[in-house]
Parts: sequence; C-alpha cells; structure tokens
Amino acid sequence: MLTYDAIIPINKITRESDIDEKRAYIELEFFNDKGFIKAEIFKDGSDTVILIKFTEYQHLILACKRYNYDNPSNKAEVKKYYRLNNERYSSKDFKLLNVPQSITDDQVINALSLLTKSSNFSIRSRKIARDIYFFSNDALVINILKDTWSVIINNEFF
Repeated sequence: MLTYDAIIPINKITRESDIDEKRAYIELEFFNDKGFIKAEIFKDGSDTVILIKFTEYQHLILACKRYNYDNPSNKAEVKKYYRLNNERYSSKDFKLLNVPQSITDDQVINALSLLTKSSNFSIRSRKIARDIYFFSNDALVINILKDTWSVIINNEFF
C-alpha cells in the first residue's frame, strides 16, 4: 500500500516512558485524523523514530500542522516528496525504464525478489512510455536498490 509518511524522533517525545508507549501515544494523537493508517517504530539511520502513515498527502499535511501547533517541542516532520506531473514520489520509489508490455508485473516482482531476497514490493504504475514505477517500505530493500544500476528480467537488463 502506498503511504505518505512523517516522522517524530523518539527522543523528542516527552510523554510516556518506553518506546511502545510513545508509539501508542502518537497513534492516539493521530487516530481521528482523516486518512491515518498507523504509527510504527522505525530506524532512520542511527535514530529511532515514530513513522506516521497516511493514505493521502493532503491529509498528512493537515494532521501534522494540527499536531505541530499543539506540540511545538516534538514536531512531526513530513518526509520529502517530489512531484512528477500530478503524482508525488519519495525516496522509496524506483523506476525501471523501457520495459516491454510483454513483461508482466509478476515477472518484474519476481526479478526484484531475486535481487533483494524480499517480496516487499508494489507496482505503483506502468506508463505508456514503458516505464514501471514501484516502491518498497523495507529499508534493507531500499538500500539494496539504491546501489543497483540494473535489474535482469527474462535474461534482459532494465
């Protein structure tokens, strides 16, 4: 599922004592906001953060503005998204160029799974220009893909 995310560093949250209680507290703070999915504990480099997930970018922005107004000492920071035409993309999104329509989405996911030893992928869209946009929420997979220049699908490089 495609999500729009914000983070709050765990060490900035002064309410509650342990990590799970802090996650639960943040979940309660955002529970009634439209489009809220969940809050989870996440490692962002060496920092532990609460990752807040929403279904739509606009809902995320409104909820973070409300939360940040009430909690100026531990603000929610919206992850960076980039616009390409009318769609927003993040650093979790990747693109395969010039993939023929004869190659199925399942074949693409199988090739990515072989490369990364994970099946945590979702195809976001296939464009008329034969480009495939996909994403993963798995940090290890994202790091592997950032260092990968091509993917082999049906004995062809893409």
